Amino acid sequence: MCFLKWYKAPKRQTSLNQYHLQSFTRSVANMKPEIGSLPPTENAAKQHSWCTYHQVQQWLGNELPPQEWGWKCVGDTLVPITMENPPAPEVLLKTIFCRCTKDCMIGKCGCRKAMLSCSA
Repeated sequence: MCFLKWYKAPKRQTSLNQYHLQSFTRSVANMKPEIGSLPPTENAAKQHSWCTYHQVQQWLGNELPPQEWGWKCVGDTLVPITMENPPAPEVLLKTIFCRCTKDCMIGKCGCRKAMLSCSA
């Protein structure tokens, strides 16, 4: 899978989900987790690939229904579906927090990079 190569996974690694878990475990052990730099899960990679495929087809003039290719309508706007499953079990999500103090520092917020609400 090309995502494994992009994230420099060892050649023996064949599962994006397993590599995601290993990367997360290493990141947490480092005491300064960089959640935004983790490889995606297989589901998130699939959603990203569908959205990308749909976008390329649009550029080529091929009209495909966006809701069948990784997009959803929110109000009057199409937004990409980033994943179908929660990023982690609910109990774990409640323990994740960023380093923002008063206001969310959007560019540096670990919560936002993980597509979670800022904990500040």
